Amino acid sequence: MCRCDRRGPHARAAGAAAAARYVATNAIILAGWVRQGAAATAAAARVVAGWVLMGVQATIQAARMAAAWIISMGPIALVIAAVVGLVALVVTQMAIGAANVFTAAPLALQMAHLTVSNLLWIAGVWMWLQVRTAKAE
Repeated sequence: MCRCDRRGPHARAAGAAAAARYVATNAIILAGWVRQGAAATAAAARVVAGWVLMGVQATIQAARMAAAWIISMGPIALVIAAVVGLVALVVTQMAIGAANVFTAAPLALQMAHLTVSNLLWIAGVWMWLQVRTAKAE
């Protein structure tokens, strides 16, 4: 057999070693990509969390401003706001109830429907009490 024969055991061992180095190098590169992707995802999550926090803070401030505006308009505005809120709850309740009927009602939707119905009941009782105490005065 000639020394230049590339099909010998040494050539096969060298080929296997080269293949192992190739796989190891590519595994290291892939691990770096995964690490960079995870770092980018974490950075994006921090940015999105900041946006969500700013949105919540803006919503809270807007609600405070709207409440101050309604209170400054006097008792008529409070009654109008209460009626509008009650109508919004009734419409929401009806929409969620229809969604329960038409979508085989998953548990989360049933819980939302129950929550809104409880809020509607509480709002109705609160308004009734307000009317009763206003008549008593």
